[in-house]
Amino acid sequence: NKAVGVMEPGHAFTIEPMINVGEPGDRTWPDNWTSVTPDGKRSAQFEETMIVTEDGVDVLTMRPNPKPHFLRQLEAMGIECELKYGPGGVDPRWNKAEPTEG
Repeated sequence: NKAVGVMEPGHAFTIEPMINVGEPGDRTWPDNWTSVTPDGKRSAQFEETMIVTEDGVDVLTMRPNPKPHFLRQLEAMGIECELKYGPGGVDPRWNKAEPTEG
């Protein structure tokens, strides 16, 4: 959304990527909730819910297999893909680091 403000410990938020086939962009229906592609082609959406902590952010929707469901479905169909960012991705910032003393 386009809300202006500062996230503080205790605030929760979601990141909801939408992957589309066809034209880039989206349109919102009159219900102010439903998003669709401009050309009406297929799309997939998933979300991760997070909460701001004193130390950063905790991912509340972390799963034992952190790949999003749509990636597991693609792999089951023999379509290999690599998640670059987010839980289960190759970006090292998502790896749990041990706390350092000092």
